[in-house]
Amino acid sequence: MTTNITTTSTTTTTITTTITTTNTSINTTSSTTTTFTTTATTDLLLLLLLLLLLLLLLLLLLLLLLLLQLLLNYYYYNYYHYYYYYYYYYYYYYYNFYYYYYYYYYYYYYYYYYYYYYNNYYYYYYYYYYYYYYYYYYYYYYYYYYYYYYYYYYSYYYYYYYTYY
Repeated sequence: MTTNITTTSTTTTTITTTITTTNTSINTTSSTTTTFTTTATTDLLLLLLLLLLLLLLLLLLLLLLLLLQLLLNYYYYNYYHYYYYYYYYYYYYYYNFYYYYYYYYYYYYYYYYYYYYYNNYYYYYYYYYYYYYYYYYYYYYYYYYYYYYYYYYYSYYYYYYYTYY
């Protein structure tokens, strides 16, 4: 015993055209009718498979868009992180420049010595930037030394002033 099950969809289209001709001189009327019929049969299983394929393509497109969004977020975060680091370095460099300019203004005769020290300090920062906390401690220690030296210089200046006068 064999059983065949088919799932089909049948669409029938009928086009009827009627042409009527009237001749008033001899009082006659003629009419011509043409009928055109088409029948299309579609397998419903094939139609469902095509719809499923379309759905899978849409899902793949959504996954690609999600991947693109993740990549854009990753690169944007790295760019922002780099921009923040560059901005921090620029601010730090500007602060050092201002600091050394102030130092140069008040201690002109130590200019060449501290210019050499500044170049070494700049190189040290680039080469050992991953030792940031140690460098940070060293910088504050130098800052404290600068103020101590500033105080010592003014004390010596006042001592010399009062001794001279």
